[in-house]
Amino acid sequence: MVWWKNTVGRLWKRKDLVIILIAVLVAGIGILFLRLGAKPGSQVRVSMNGAVIGVYSLSEETEIPIYCSENDYNILVLADGTAYMRTANCPDKLCVKHRKIRHLGETIVCLPHRIVVEVIDGTPADIDGITY
Repeated sequence: MVWWKNTVGRLWKRKDLVIILIAVLVAGIGILFLRLGAKPGSQVRVSMNGAVIGVYSLSEETEIPIYCSENDYNILVLADGTAYMRTANCPDKLCVKHRKIRHLGETIVCLPHRIVVEVIDGTPADIDGITY
């Protein structure tokens, strides 16, 4: 009984609360900094099984059907400079529940169908010392 009282009393000391408050504040500022510094992309790259199947402009207003097999499909919508999955017949439908994407590096992934939709800037990748 004494151990429990000492533990609970120790958990809520003023110094601990200050440290928790500082950690939450730093995390909030970091998230805000990342959101405000995000650059909008100009294109989306659609890949299936690791192979690029298409690159589309975010300025288009269109629906793109993506067929994985005869029975498996996703419908990608490009509208108002954003991309999102409207429908899919995968079991979990996490890709459909994902928010709209528009900033560089944001992705929508459908694991059952092995589809990745990624926002890119549309410029050719820089060639580094490893790439030939």
